[in-house]
Amino acid sequence: MNDNEKLLTRFYDAFRASNFREMQKCYHKDIEYNDPFFRISGKRAQAMWHMLLEKKGNPNTKNFKNVKASDSKGSVSWDARYIFSITKKFIHNEVEAEFIFKDGKIISHKDSFNMYSWCKMAFGYVGIIFGWSFYFQIKLKRMANKRLDSFIKRHPQYKE
Repeated sequence: MNDNEKLLTRFYDAFRASNFREMQKCYHKDIEYNDPFFRISGKRAQAMWHMLLEKKGNPNTKNFKNVKASDSKGSVSWDARYIFSITKKFIHNEVEAEFIFKDGKIISHKDSFNMYSWCKMAFGYVGIIFGWSFYFQIKLKRMANKRLDSFIKRHPQYKE
């Protein structure tokens, strides 16, 4: 296992343990994170993991596999199973992650998953009907980013 594969394994072991502080240590200070909900960087990306993992009482499991990395790029397949806090519906999200490394840390992290499938799980019938809609997905992105803004206001260590 090379150093970048060890870094990714460390990151996902911390994720599985809901240890956002250890995850943050794996990120470069200039991290850029991108997924269907967020396009964020720096402290804002670190705050997102803190926000997502701080909730207690929401049983969830996180698994990862296929850790691959070269000197500059890497990838991981991972999935999470949890209860979506807004609708109380069960989510099983399967994600493909891509990474770029710099200075022994993760400088770019992109998570890809099927947003329509996620909407169907999260919102049931409403997600089936509207989850494919660009406008519905934009509304969800705005909602997620507003929630992150609120979290950062309560945690000033993440203000840039």
